[in-house]
Amino acid sequence: MRLFLQLYLGFVAIIVLMVVTVGCLGVMTRDGERTETAAEWAELWLMDLPEDTATRNARFARLGELIDHEVSLRSADGALLAGSDVVPAGEPGSYRADGGHGYRIALSDGRVLGLYTKINPRRHLRFLFLLGLMGLLIAVGCWPLARRLTKRLERLRDSAERWGAGELDARVAVSGGDEVARVGRAFNQAADQVQALVTSQQRVLAHASHELRSPLARLRMALEMAEPGPMIDQAVEEVEALDDIIGDVLRAARMEAQAGPEQPEPVALRALLEGFAADGVVVEGGEREVLGDERLLRRMVRNLVDNARRYGEPPIVLRVTEAGLQVDDRGAALPEAERGAIFEPFHRRDGHAEGVHGGVGLGLALVQQIARFHGGDVAYVEVDGHSRFEVTLP
Repeated sequence: MRLFLQLYLGFVAIIVLMVVTVGCLGVMTRDGERTETAAEWAELWLMDLPEDTATRNARFARLGELIDHEVSLRSADGALLAGSDVVPAGEPGSYRADGGHGYRIALSDGRVLGLYTKINPRRHLRFLFLLGLMGLLIAVGCWPLARRLTKRLERLRDSAERWGAGELDARVAVSGGDEVARVGRAFNQAADQVQALVTSQQRVLAHASHELRSPLARLRMALEMAEPGPMIDQAVEEVEALDDIIGDVLRAARMEAQAGPEQPEPVALRALLEGFAADGVVVEGGEREVLGDERLLRRMVRNLVDNARRYGEPPIVLRVTEAGLQVDDRGAALPEAERGAIFEPFHRRDGHAEGVHGGVGLGLALVQQIARFHGGDVAYVEVDGHSRFEVTLP
């Protein structure tokens, strides 16, 4: 449940508990207090009581109407002198009888003034209705208070999610000086420091990779000018492999520093895949265009094809799909325990050492990075015991 609903429902629960408590107390005490007050008024009324029986009974009836109670006057021995016989005789004080309650007052001459009323449910319902209306108004007033507090927390959460998803420039708007504002400022400060650190690392990595290519080019030229031989040929191959690694690192660093292609252009996937058609490679599927960097997409497909040739078996099928593209090979599927790690940088399958089976473990990591750079992703799936890589490209 969302935080603002938890806070709001907590407020409402407290209000409901308060209304129920006040209502119960009111129902328990209000009628009794009302009867005692009516008895005091009746005592004042009797200070000038006429002696005539008919006039006295009429006056008692009028008094009962005014105070909404049955009223009686009894002698010390309980005999009814005037008023209603519904009021029972008894000792002075409050009492309850037959679903109602009353109050008796001992007068100075020994007579007893009694009042009695039955509980009126409509009166109690009106009282509870007023309490409920008050509680409803308070509940409505609590809504903007709870929403205002938690809306700021939601903005902080949204900024943290965007930042965690890779938007390192995401920040939260800070207002006020309370604890929520302090958390927002602390988040912004931490995000600034992390962004500066990541940017610095990317810049150092890009510069270092770029600077390495110049001495590699000179070394390759020197090797090609040397007297040909197996050792020289192997050295040239190692230099070319190292140059490819540095190129991959540079591409990764550039993509890390950007949110997507700077100048995306339409790329025909079918034509892109047909560029890799050769012995053992089959292209299937219809025409489909995506917006992106054609050079990076071509590198992604090349890495997938090289991976299929290195670890799979022909035929290799490149297929254009509605979601993007697929690469199938007839090699055995990967074990379950290894499938989650194949896209990690520098990961190599068990028994496939560097330099023996080729590659250093950057190919599939770069495939994943290129797909995500274009707003898509890549996944490994098993189909009939064989391997398939599915690339989604929006």
